[in-house]
Amino acid sequence: MTEARRGRPLKNANLVVGTVLVVGVLLSALLSLAYTPYNPTKMGRDRLQPPSQAHPFGTDQFGRDTFSRVLKGSTNSLLVGTIAVGIGLVCGVLVGALSGYFGGWLDEVLMRVADVIYGFPAILMAILITSILGHGIQNSMIAIGLSNVPVFARLTRGSFLSLKQRGFVSAARALGRSPWGIVGRHILPNSLSPLLIQASSSFAIAILAEAALSYLGLGTQPPQPSWGSMLLEAQALLNRTLWPALFPGLAIAVAVLGFNVLGDGLRDALDPRVRERG
Repeated sequence: MTEARRGRPLKNANLVVGTVLVVGVLLSALLSLAYTPYNPTKMGRDRLQPPSQAHPFGTDQFGRDTFSRVLKGSTNSLLVGTIAVGIGLVCGVLVGALSGYFGGWLDEVLMRVADVIYGFPAILMAILITSILGHGIQNSMIAIGLSNVPVFARLTRGSFLSLKQRGFVSAARALGRSPWGIVGRHILPNSLSPLLIQASSSFAIAILAEAALSYLGLGTQPPQPSWGSMLLEAQALLNRTLWPALFPGLAIAVAVLGFNVLGDGLRDALDPRVRERG
């Protein structure tokens, strides 16, 4: 068996494992929209119960079913991730396209602003923005999305700087195509592969950022469940029981691992340089 054939299953495994984990998280979120075993915000008398047939993940200190809260928390995490990555992708691609295609002073101004934003860690930027705009899931989406803009902007700019020198772009320009026509029909479609890979990785970062903001009390507000706020509530109970902290922590780990591995699989499948090395 050649080296290329030995490497191929491992690359496919990244895509398969990542897809399975991500689909599992998505199905959990979709299920929670239609059904949860219990009302995730309703308190009960069975407090701090271990996992059982009635409560697969046990209950918290208020008697709420942890399984129902983990399911509902997946909806909030994926919603924040989708909106945040969407904001970063749309705004970042627009900034990167303007900077990479037109260059000159516009490129200099846009990239210096992006560098200033990029200089702050994503979670620190999100904390700063939510402190200004106020607490809540909506402001968390905006904060995490804005922190993603420089990442997509720099990636798009690099692709545009490379692609606008290609022969097919010069041919389109010689045929009288407008700048926006060249960008929309020739350059941007050839830049989608790295953007998709980055979107998957940014989704994992957005889920972590949402959990961190909720843990700090700046994200999803009680009594609505969030994986981060569930960890905060469980922190004071660690000397009594581990169950309230274990399952939301596992949920965060599985979701982040799934999107990161999916990004690696997409890179293996879509990046021509990886295929050539294989």
